[in-house]
Amino acid sequence: MPLTMFELFKLTPICIVLCLFGCNNINPEDITIIDGVRPGMELSAFNSQLDSLKINQQIFYSKSMVTNVEEIYNSRMKFYRTDIFNSSKYSSPITQHYGMYYPISIEGTNNIVGLNILLVHTENALVITQSGMFNVTKETQIPALSQDISSGQIEDIARLLSEKYGKPIDTIHFYLNKFYVMEGMEMKTYNCDTTNIGDVLIWKTKYLNIRFFKGISSPYSTYNVNDRTYFTYFDSNPFRVMSYQKGEAPCKSYAYISYELNNDAIKKLGLNKPKL
Repeated sequence: MPLTMFELFKLTPICIVLCLFGCNNINPEDITIIDGVRPGMELSAFNSQLDSLKINQQIFYSKSMVTNVEEIYNSRMKFYRTDIFNSSKYSSPITQHYGMYYPISIEGTNNIVGLNILLVHTENALVITQSGMFNVTKETQIPALSQDISSGQIEDIARLLSEKYGKPIDTIHFYLNKFYVMEGMEMKTYNCDTTNIGDVLIWKTKYLNIRFFKGISSPYSTYNVNDRTYFTYFDSNPFRVMSYQKGEAPCKSYAYISYELNNDAIKKLGLNKPKL
């Protein structure tokens, strides 16, 4: 017998989520992704789910090195984040590795059909002027984000995904692969060009499409394997020689993991139907 509205209001947010999926003949486990999160609901319900799962939410600066204090303050962004990739193998006391939640919605609606996890590391937000250097993070306790991570960590994440979902069914090497860039207080979408193409690994399950964009080669940052720190270069020379003997390793920029419901799941959950 269907639940009455009174009975629904007595349920917890997670119970409501389970009911919604069960009533549409979808096993909730089939669409459970990172951190136990399930897409397939309206944005406010999705955010309530994240709060129920105790997903951390935090403010960051999207810029880490500028010449104007106002530019740093105008780059604040708030994200739900995962620390599932924050292993001691790559992190240091001043460098943490997070995955920033960036939900995927059906255009023109608030229906969340998936989730992008933008891979980043933290560092100090610095303002560099002729008078000296000012550490904004030290003053505000708000870290800055860099969308560069070690190429070694990229390969480790690819292996973790393969352990969970099996061998990728395809690898797309195409100059129009899209990626997301934090600019100020906005998120912008770009595409690879012919000079720097990033690979996308693809997996498919019964109701999910999983894609891992492995990033494009970073001409700005390198990672030191020995002391687990990043170094940002002021030039953008992609042919700069790296000191591998000193532990220096290349980085990848703008890597992310995408979990998205397939068309069958979207139809079963009624996410493609307009609410009149």
